[in-house]
Amino acid sequence: MSLEQAKPLEQNQRLEQTQNVVFDLLRRMVDKKASDLFLTAGFPPAMKLDGKMTPLTPKPLNAMQTQEMARAVMNEKQYLEFQQNI
Repeated sequence: MSLEQAKPLEQNQRLEQTQNVVFDLLRRMVDKKASDLFLTAGFPPAMKLDGKMTPLTPKPLNAMQTQEMARAVMNEKQYLEFQQNI
């Protein structure tokens, strides 16, 4: 496999891993009957639970992680629109 072929595979694997992380956060929200998921650079992922922001992890997200998580739940059209507006 050439480097050109490996790069899309690595990107797909990274996207799949990020999707798994987001889906895990969403499952935790469902288990706790939370309503909203907040993904913001500089803050840990959080959910709205009983009307209050509640962190899901202790570690804040960086800008790249936040963007990757947003990408993980978008289709191609949504992602292109997102890219135009950031």
